[in-house]
Amino acid sequence: ANKLPENPKVAFKAVVSESKRRATAKNHTATHLMHKALRDVLGTHVEQKGSLVNEEHLRFDFSHFQKMEKEEIAQVEAQVNEAIQANFTADIDAQVPIEE
Repeated sequence: ANKLPENPKVAFKAVVSESKRRATAKNHTATHLMHKALRDVLGTHVEQKGSLVNEEHLRFDFSHFQKMEKEEIAQVEAQVNEAIQANFTADIDAQVPIEE
């Protein structure tokens, strides 16, 4: 089914596509890599202003005071691609208290 139940109190089962989840996770990670690369290339004033991430692609909205030059785009692309090729492991601590 592609819609929520009419009665929200009715029990239902949510199913997650493992392949879509993996692909979406990769694109989500790429937004972090892109943010870092943009700040390295353009400056620390760059801030994420929004994003769209799904299993097919990502969009990353950010602040900057002018249009990026072709060389800057190439530098960002190279840095992101190098990080992907490096295949770094993620050290995720999911047990951090919410207060932190």
